[in-house]
Amino acid sequence: MAMLIDIKNPDWLRDEDLRAQLVALYPQGDIRCGCAPGKLDEIEMLTVSSYYAGEALKYPNLKLVQKTGAGVNNIL
Repeated sequence: MAMLIDIKNPDWLRDEDLRAQLVALYPQGDIRCGCAPGKLDEIEMLTVSSYYAGEALKYPNLKLVQKTGAGVNNIL
C-alpha cells in the first residue's frame, strides 16, 4: 500500500515535511509526495488539503482520501 501526500498548500504544510513526520513514525511505510508519486496504480491512500473534482480517478486502486486540516470547505 502506498500513501500519496499532495497537500497543495506549501504556505501551510509542505508535503515533504508531513512525509518526514510520518516516516519517523512508520519507517517501513511507502509514503510519497505529490511531486514524485511514482506508479499511480500503487496509490491506495491520498492525503490532501484541497480536492479537485475527478482527482481520485487518477488512482485506480484508491481506497481512502484523507483530508488534512479543519473543515470541509476546501474539499467540497
